[in-house]
Amino acid sequence: MRWLWFLIASAISWISRLSGRGEGSTIAGATLLKLSPNIISKLASHRRVLLVSGTNGKTSTSKMIARAFGSQKVASNASGANLPAGIATALALAPRADFAILEVDELYLPQVLEQTRAEKVLLLNLSRDQLHRTQEVRIVCNRWKVAIKNSKIRPVIYIDAGDPFLASVVRDYPNAIRIGFGARYHPDAASCPECGVLINFEIPGSLFSCPGCKLGEESLDYEFTPREALARNAAIAEVVVRDFGIPHIEIGDPIDRVSAIEINGVKIAMKLVKNPASWQEGISALAPQDPVILIVNARGVDGLDTSWLWDVDFRALASHKVFVTGDRYRDVAYRIHVDGVTLESAPSLEELTVKMSHAGISDASALASYTAFMEIASKVRVKK
Repeated sequence: MRWLWFLIASAISWISRLSGRGEGSTIAGATLLKLSPNIISKLASHRRVLLVSGTNGKTSTSKMIARAFGSQKVASNASGANLPAGIATALALAPRADFAILEVDELYLPQVLEQTRAEKVLLLNLSRDQLHRTQEVRIVCNRWKVAIKNSKIRPVIYIDAGDPFLASVVRDYPNAIRIGFGARYHPDAASCPECGVLINFEIPGSLFSCPGCKLGEESLDYEFTPREALARNAAIAEVVVRDFGIPHIEIGDPIDRVSAIEINGVKIAMKLVKNPASWQEGISALAPQDPVILIVNARGVDGLDTSWLWDVDFRALASHKVFVTGDRYRDVAYRIHVDGVTLESAPSLEELTVKMSHAGISDASALASYTAFMEIASKVRVKK
């Protein structure tokens, strides 16, 4: 039957591309789910499945892991289509694959875990994101905890143990692999997700500790030196691949959602950022004094509420030439003005790059919300 589903998915994807409607990574799976609601369970059977979920880093980490499998046949939703339809498409289009590396949206992790009977689950982080859709982060944390506790498969769960939410998810779970990268403050978990007591992030030799219920004092299975988010995900990816028994692994350089474009003579290295945590990481990763463009929309998947801008510390941009655009450029401009950052703004990237070109700027970095990134990244890439 796998080959029948493969032919159906391939045909739908081909029609989607032919009609100019994209790769068909969603519509093919949506059709399969209509034909057979339990298609994911059917297509995942007899495969070794890894699920990757979290607020940030799912796509890049899944790609790193899939790449490390080398010549092994792997089913993977590398395009980032991480809802059930995208997962169904990925499985259907890889009928010979013995492994499946599947990125999963946070809301759908409990459902997909049950459907795929995954052998391993990698949880990267949890923070606020698209509150109108995903709801408050502690609700997601509790849903994950219940799903894992009630799972009959008892998969191996890998976590970044510096995240108090993830530590709560696997507390008392026997098949957890805890990976540490030194202590770092988590703004969404100032209070313990277990008991509500304020967490202490400044105890020497500890990632964090809750004085009330001792969350965070569990022993680590792996401990690495502190590093930024992308490098943390690469280290965790290497641990997971080794546990799959893949010999001579080569994770290679960390993969990020970065796209290079050129508009009006300005070469722009664009990075996807979509919530306070990823914005803070993106700002921290900027080269010193590098001109930077901030692009914020508020369409659908971006989240309609931009109040999260007030949770980002923009003061580090004071040493940069800052340019702002996007649907909500006025919101962003006012927010960073409050932090004392000088900026220039324009309603569109086209107008903004004209200004930059006239000012003699030929290279810049850009931090863009999801819809802005996807829209702009579809433009002509820089020719090397």
